[in-house]
Amino acid sequence: METLRVETLEREYEAVRSLAKVALDAAHQHHLPPTPTVFEVFFEYAADPNCPVRASVDSLTGTADSLNMATIERIYEEHLSNRGPGQEVMQIGTRLDTQLGQIAELVETRIGQDQDFIGKLDQAGKGFSLFARSRDMGEQIRNLAEESRAHVARTTLFSNELERSRREIEALRKELADLQNSVNLDHLTGIANRRRLDEVLAAEVKAAQAGRGPLCLAIADLDKFKGINDTFGHTVGDAILRQFAQLLRQNVKGQDTPARFGGEEFAVVFPTTALLGARHISEQIRQKLYAKAFVLSTSRQPIGHVSVSIGVTQLRPDDTVDTLIDRADKLLYKAKEGGRNQVVSAD
Repeated sequence: METLRVETLEREYEAVRSLAKVALDAAHQHHLPPTPTVFEVFFEYAADPNCPVRASVDSLTGTADSLNMATIERIYEEHLSNRGPGQEVMQIGTRLDTQLGQIAELVETRIGQDQDFIGKLDQAGKGFSLFARSRDMGEQIRNLAEESRAHVARTTLFSNELERSRREIEALRKELADLQNSVNLDHLTGIANRRRLDEVLAAEVKAAQAGRGPLCLAIADLDKFKGINDTFGHTVGDAILRQFAQLLRQNVKGQDTPARFGGEEFAVVFPTTALLGARHISEQIRQKLYAKAFVLSTSRQPIGHVSVSIGVTQLRPDDTVDTLIDRADKLLYKAKEGGRNQVVSAD
């Protein structure tokens, strides 16, 4: 019975995983970044042949008004904006927890069977006496031996089933984590994407307003990045984006969240960090980036220095997520207008 439940869960999970892979492949085929919006549109396209999303996508495929980020966002707004992202994927985690609960019930059942067996042993022991006839004693011994063999067989079967279920659930959990990472991480840089940033920021704003401590947000934009792409190509530009993401990872604390905000824009959420500390870390990041002398890996042609402008702000009592982002964004553009390659902050 337990094996059937695991196999059913495994089939359902495999179906969701296959749809997610189709969605990511479709994004790549259309030269679109696998953002949460792109993922959801193509996931819905793959999951339901009769959905409005499929009709909208098919109407654009192969036409002059081809699929691009603008059309994808329009399709998302028309059909999916009111629905939570990746619900099918997220429900798998709940199903796994349910499966573990069912295994716990098996353990309780096994304990009950063992107690029944012990009761039979006690009853058999009471049946022996010095005055019992040898034939009756032999019958009781044979019954006891038969019950012992049946008990060993049940225990062995239970142990094997439990171990098999444990291994399969561990494998499913790992695959689920990998799949969720493909939805929550930026495909190019490997750090959190905008969807994950929005989730983290909403949770941290709520925690800070509940008294957990100060919260800061930094938004960074690589200066004159379009010129790098135009001069050296998008492959070089992508490599610089990956290196900057790595620089963010190396210079933030464990509870901080670096994320790709979009394009050449990045963000860092600083929980339980006051403005002075967030500004200090942001300044370190700015200096370390500008200290690098980028060169082409093949020809060793100098690319030069790359700078970044950063706006940093701290959460105010009346802030929402949107007002916090808006203020950090305005500070970023203040840094741009002030000559770039600098950090501008406000409390």
